[in-house]
Amino acid sequence: MKKKIISAAFVTLAFAVAPFILDAEKSYLVYSLFLFFCYIVISQAWNLVAGYTGQISLGQHAFFGLGAYTTALLWLHDITKTGYYFDPVTMLLSGLVPAALAVIIGIPLLSRLRGDYFALGTLGMGEIIKVIFVKGGSITGASDGLHLPSAIYSSMRPYYWTGLFLALFATALVYFIARSSIGLALRAIREDETSAAARGINVLKYKVLAFSVGAVLAGQ
Repeated sequence: MKKKIISAAFVTLAFAVAPFILDAEKSYLVYSLFLFFCYIVISQAWNLVAGYTGQISLGQHAFFGLGAYTTALLWLHDITKTGYYFDPVTMLLSGLVPAALAVIIGIPLLSRLRGDYFALGTLGMGEIIKVIFVKGGSITGASDGLHLPSAIYSSMRPYYWTGLFLALFATALVYFIARSSIGLALRAIREDETSAAARGINVLKYKVLAFSVGAVLAGQ
């Protein structure tokens, strides 16, 4: 275990110093690593729902898009009064808004649908959200989306390090959840919902919890 921690620390340090070694503004590798970190976050979000809970969600992209629109709208209207889109408050809200949707949608879906039916239900949710974005008029920018000023961009490094941090955070969060009593309940639900319920596990509560935490990670 100690060797794994040391190895992970060295790998993390190597990723962290990469923008100092490479030209962060011109190197395609730095940009590729940033996307790699983003994909890790989204993958961990899906892993918690599908891998540990056994609920195949095909609507994670809706949470990702809703988080992005939340960030854009908060910044454009300066709701957080920071004048900047890359602040912790905006990032937190960009995760909480998809989580709220996950709870609202998750309770009726997860209480009534299982397996392929739940997967199709989440796919339909994603399509509904997409239509709302496209038909949102001036609020969402319709089919063109929201146009954000690029003048605020100064360097790729803050994005890179934030992506790295979120990838580490998502991985650590899923790791600790999986090894907690919550993770044990999620795996029990994955293996046999009826048996899990018979042993006193509140199946709906844990499924909605996993669904909403996955939405938080995807939305950030």
